[in-house]
Amino acid sequence: MTVILITTIVVFHSCTDTAKEKTSSLYVHPAPVELTAQLDSIQQKDSQSVLFIKLSLVNKTVVPLSYYSMTCSWTTGITCDNKDITPNPNICFSNWWIKENIAPAQSHNYFLTAITKNNLPKKKFRIGFNMVTDVVNDVDSIEHALSAMKHVVWSNVIHPEH
Repeated sequence: MTVILITTIVVFHSCTDTAKEKTSSLYVHPAPVELTAQLDSIQQKDSQSVLFIKLSLVNKTVVPLSYYSMTCSWTTGITCDNKDITPNPNICFSNWWIKENIAPAQSHNYFLTAITKNNLPKKKFRIGFNMVTDVVNDVDSIEHALSAMKHVVWSNVIHPEH
C-alpha cells in the first residue's frame, strides 16, 4: 500500500511539473510592438550635424494596437540613449492629441530629424518611442504622459559611422 501511494505521488508530481512547463510557455509572448530605426542621411553644418532617421513602429500582434500621440509635437514622445543627440521639435501652430491605430502586422512610419551637439556622433545610439496607450482624454495629460517616458520602446542600434 505504501509503495502504491509513493508511486502515485511521484507520478502525479512529475506530471504537474510537466504541465506547469507547458502552461508557462503559453504565456511567453514576444513584444507587442517593435521600433526599427534607419539612418537615412546626415548633413553637417557648422559644429552640428542633422540626422534624418526613418522610424517604423510595427504592431506584432493579431489585434489592432492603439496609442496616443500629438498631431504636430509627436517628437515629445521620442528620446535617445545618447545625450549628444536631441530629437528636433516641430514648429506647431495647431497641436492636439490623436489616438493612432496600427492594424495587426502593419506599421506606422515617422521621419525624425535629430540634432547633435558636435559634428558627428561617434557612438552608436538607439531611439526610444514612448508608447502611451491609456490616458485621460485631454491635451495636458497626454502631453505629460508622452514627456514622462515611462513606456519606452527602444529601436535597434544605429551605427552613425557606417
